[in-house]
Amino acid sequence: MERFDEHALLKSLDSLTACSRAMFAACCATRLYSAYEAFHNQTGYGDPTILTEALDAVWAGVLENRDTQER
Repeated sequence: MERFDEHALLKSLDSLTACSRAMFAACCATRLYSAYEAFHNQTGYGDPTILTEALDAVWAGVLENRDTQER
């Protein structure tokens, strides 16, 4: 199993465009959504609806920016 290397990750992220970094962050948040939803279901804390709306807005912005940059 590979070890997490924060320095290598940060170095890789530094080489990406701002749009690509935002897309990476959106992917990470989307991947963690089910854990947040499970946390909410078990504890009653938080609001998955708000997170869903935020993720939708982030993805819309990322994809719009990507489409604009490709033209």
